[in-house]
Formats: sequence, structure tokens, C-alpha cells
Amino acid sequence: MSKPALYAVGLGTILAIATVAAVSDDVNAESKPGPVYESSIGGVVGPSNLPGAQGQGYLVYSKWCSGCHAPEYVPAGGKEAAAKLPVTVRLPLGTNLLQQRYQGSVPAALEERTDLTPEVVRTFVRSGINGMPPFRKTEISDADLDALGAYLSRNTKAP
Repeated sequence: MSKPALYAVGLGTILAIATVAAVSDDVNAESKPGPVYESSIGGVVGPSNLPGAQGQGYLVYSKWCSGCHAPEYVPAGGKEAAAKLPVTVRLPLGTNLLQQRYQGSVPAALEERTDLTPEVVRTFVRSGINGMPPFRKTEISDADLDALGAYLSRNTKAP
């Protein structure tokens, strides 16, 4: 077989594979998982099962907040194994500082709080406090900040 004929056969094979792949992607489009988003503690997270703004707020929290405000890390060995780790390994900086400030009167991990309101979240995010820097609108948009407030206040009980 001549070189042009081999190239034609090779090209035809590549096009056939690409066509099959494209068709199978369309067929399996509904069974694929949803998009993934970066996490500030490393890796990626998928969309939340929470509805609307709370679900979007979870993604905002994962991207911008969880690196400093995630709950305590508990290894496979449980609380006993965690107690053997230094506090700087178990608790991200923001959670550690909040634990020192509140001494157990409220949970240190933001996701576990029951006293946050969207207004409080907005104030802390835009203004910063102590070691927490303020976040500009170019980092966290107003819409994303509203969603973050909805997510972090989802456990707050009305007075």
C-alpha cells in the first residue's frame, strides 16, 4: 500500500473513533456527574444537594472559605487519633482562632454555626476581621456573597 493510502486509512480510523466518541458522549451525557469546582483545601468538590442559593453558597464556601474555616480534621482513627495531632494539623487557622475566641460557647467551624446571618457574613467577608482579609467584589461577587450568606445561615434558628 502506498504512503498516501496508509495516511488515508489512518485518518479514516481517527475520524471514525472521534465520531463514535462524540456519539457515546451524547448518549451518556445524562449519566455523567455534574461539574466539579476547586476547593481551597485542595482537590475538587461537586455540586451540593442543597437547593438554590444555599447550593451555590456551598461552592463559594468550598472555594474561598474552607481553607481557613473547615471543621476539625478527624483521621481514620477517630477522636483519639485526632487528639494526638497538633492543633495546627487538626484545625485550620480560622477555625483555630475562633475556637480560642469562643472557648466552646459557639462552634468554631462556620458550617456548624447556628447564629450566623447573611448580614454578618457579608460584613466579615467585605471588611475582614483580625487575621481574616477583606474580599473584594472582584474575588467574591455580590451574588456569590449572598449565596454564601444563605449557605452559612442555613442552620440559624429564628429568634
